[in-house]
Formats: sequence, C-alpha cells, structure tokens
Amino acid sequence: MGGGIQGAPILSCAGAFPSMADVLRVELQPTLRTAASPDDTDHCKSSFTNTTTEDPPTQHPGPELLWGPVPITEAQLAGSPAPACSVLLRMPIESSLLARVRALIPSDVIPKAGETARDLADRLGQSIWLDDTRSKWKGKGPRYVCLNKTTNSAARRVTWSVLAGNSFTDLEDDFLHVLFTYALTGQDIAHMRCRPMPRPIFDLAVELWRHAWPFLGAYSRQHPPFVCQLLLYYELFHSAMGRHRDYFNVNHAADAMVHGKSMFEVLASSQNAPCGAKSQVPLSDVLIWTDGDAVMDLSLSFPNDLSEGAVLSRNDYTIHPRFKIPCGPGTLFIFSHLDDLHFCHQSEFQPSVNHTGHRLAFVFRWVTGAHPYHAGGETRNARKLTPAEMEVRHEKSIKLKQVAQKRRSSG
Repeated sequence: MGGGIQGAPILSCAGAFPSMADVLRVELQPTLRTAASPDDTDHCKSSFTNTTTEDPPTQHPGPELLWGPVPITEAQLAGSPAPACSVLLRMPIESSLLARVRALIPSDVIPKAGETARDLADRLGQSIWLDDTRSKWKGKGPRYVCLNKTTNSAARRVTWSVLAGNSFTDLEDDFLHVLFTYALTGQDIAHMRCRPMPRPIFDLAVELWRHAWPFLGAYSRQHPPFVCQLLLYYELFHSAMGRHRDYFNVNHAADAMVHGKSMFEVLASSQNAPCGAKSQVPLSDVLIWTDGDAVMDLSLSFPNDLSEGAVLSRNDYTIHPRFKIPCGPGTLFIFSHLDDLHFCHQSEFQPSVNHTGHRLAFVFRWVTGAHPYHAGGETRNARKLTPAEMEVRHEKSIKLKQVAQKRRSSG
C-alpha cells in the first residue's frame, strides 16, 4: 500500500484494534459468492453511441431492495443518458451489533429537544470525540476556523481505519498509529484526522459487505472496506452535502460520455489523471449505512445533453425524481463506481416538522496510502507530518499571505 512510511510493516498488526490482516481473513458465505459473477455490472457499462444497452437485473438475493438499479430504457425516459447501477437496501442489522455500534456514539453529539442551532454548535465545539475539522472562514478562507464550533451546514466527521501497520514510537517520542485515510480534494494534510477502527465498526463493515456483495464491482468483492468516515448531519444546521463526484471529475465524464472512451481509457488518461490525494482505490464502490431519526435524499444528477459543454457544466445538471434516493435509518446505499463517472451526487434533508432531526451516515471505503497519526495528547488523531511536508505547507502559507496582502492593498 502507498504511503510515506519507510520500513513500517503492513500486515503484522497485533492488538485490540482490527488490522488489515483481519480484513484479508474475512470469508464470504459460499451462497453469496455463487449468487453473482464478477461480470454482473457489465449491464451498466453504457455505450453513449448505442442506446440498446442491456437492462440491468432487478432482483438479487438478500435484504429488501428499496431503490435501483435504473435500466437504460427507464433512465432515458427521465432524461438521463446513462443507467444507474447503485442500489438502496433496507438492511436488517443484528440487534446486538446495532447496540454495540450505537454505544460508540456519545450522547452529546445528538440534538436535544428544544435547543437552538447555537446551543448545538456550542456543545459540539466542546466535543473531544469528533474530528477537529477545519473549514475555510466564510467558506472562502484563507483563514480556517473550527467547524464544530460553528452552525455551518457541513457534516461533522469521525474517521476510522483498520491498522495498516504496527503502531510505534518515533524518534521524537511520539506514539503513532499507521492508518489509511480518505483525503478530500484540496484538504490541507495538517487538518487530516484518523483513529483506529473500533471492533463494532469493523464488524458492521463486514456485515454490510457480505449483504452488498452481489451488487459490488469486481474490486470491492475481494474483501470488506477498511476505512469508515461517520458523517453527522443536523437539521438545525440545514446540513447538506453539495454536488460533487468522489473519484472522477467532469473531464473524465466528458471523456466517457462525449468522446466514447472506455472506463480503462479514462483511468489511463494522463491528461485527466484522477487526483491521487483522494486515495480511493480506482473502480471501488462505496457503502453508506444510515442511522439516526431523519431521512436525507441522495440525488444523482446528470447533464441535459451529451454536448461537451453540458457535461462539463455540473452546476447545470438535472435532478429527476426517479434519481432521488431516500436514505433513511436502517438503509444501505451501495454507490457504484460507474455512477460516480456518469452522475454527480448530493444530499439534503427531506422536509421536516420538528427540525431537530439528525442523520448518521457511516461511509465505508476502499482506499490506498497509509500514514502515521498521533495516538494521544493534544495532537491526538492528527496526521504526523514529515519535515518535507511541513516545509511545503510553510511555503504555501507564505504564498497565501502574499496573495491576501495584495488583495488588501488593491482594495
């Protein structure tokens, strides 16, 4: 696995926390392994010059199917040039496992009846359990503020990973865990947070993966996901997730949908190479399990036509009611890597009466790249930067200050 750790062993991890070795030891029930072949997603590899793409199957064994997949014939009636391969399942979780997962969530991050957005922000700002997420001041920067102390609509986060290597004490006497992380585009590496995955979250990942297996692509069928980011959404903050793609971007979409390139040609394109900082494994899927007491619509949006301008202009994409997926408590959304290429996605709460609802979205991923994270002290869960990384950050900080100074001078 990639990463920045010189000489750190990858699979010899012992201790209380699950490791990558535990991930690779997970076995799949034979009945599930024979339920679908690795080619079951071929129906979604739509040709944009041939509208006779085979319709996807609509039934699989397992939990209740609530939404998807959307075959090409139905998708075209809604105006979409591509079928949707993702599905939403109602996921029965064994009661003892559900209790163990919920026991990890502190009561002080759950909204209380009668409180205001400011009340909730003040309490979250004191939480030592949430990731110490930094957001740009007024959404623009260059100054950063502590997200948890604000009423900003962005989701609060907690990030977990299985151990990617042995924990160790470095030459500066810092005790460090070696962990995987899903990095956001443009995120300052000094603001990255991660902690070892508790056993209940690992067990949940395995349970979800086993039920999701018939719907997954070839890579994600190999073993369970090993990174989880808990996203906490609050109605009091009007929490939402803006329109975006996870791995791909509009240039990749144009290559596939306008210029007819295959998925592998898109991935191989040096001109539009995916952002390595994101670290998601190419062609891997995403599992999103929802808990809480409120429903959020996850919407897939698509270009109005297959002109290059339309595909590149994601702000003008269309959302059709057929592509609104109600992610409520107890549901599992299996987000296909193919849909990440053909669609943008976003999330927002459904209309509510009490306005104090919340959603806990457990987002499981397959990622690459391992790095050291502080195990304790004031820097607990923060990434340990190398001298070279600190120098790069310092140079970037100087440039940002110079830009800010020019703006003030010209203003």
